[in-house]
Amino acid sequence: MVGYTVVYDDSSKPTIGLAYSEPEGIISSAFSFFGKEVVESRIERGLNLASRRGLVLERGGRPLGRNASRMMLKIRRAMESEITRVSLVDALYTKFITDFEKRVYLSTLSIPLGQTRTYSE
Repeated sequence: MVGYTVVYDDSSKPTIGLAYSEPEGIISSAFSFFGKEVVESRIERGLNLASRRGLVLERGGRPLGRNASRMMLKIRRAMESEITRVSLVDALYTKFITDFEKRVYLSTLSIPLGQTRTYSE
C-alpha cells in the first residue's frame, strides 16, 4: 500500500496540485488556470488510473518532505517564467506506468521550450 498526500498551491495562477508519496514520488499532478476544483478533478483521474493499474493507495501518507516542497516551488517558478525548464520525470512514481509512457515522459525532455511534438516525431 502506498500512502500519499495531496498538496495544492493556489497562491497565484495557475493552481498547481500534486498527489505525492514520500519517498516514492509524484503519483498524479495537475495545473489549471480555472481553479482548485479543476485541479482536484484531474488529480483524482490520475489516482484512479494508478488504482486501476494495481497501485493500492491510501490517502494520508507521510507528511510532505523537502522534495515535494522543492518540486512545488520549481513548478511555480516555471509557471511564472522565472526558470525555463522543469523536469519532474525523475520524481515520478513509475511503478504503475507502462514502458511506453516512461519513454514518452523521457522524450519530452528533448523538446525545446515553447515547441510541440507529435508522437510520431
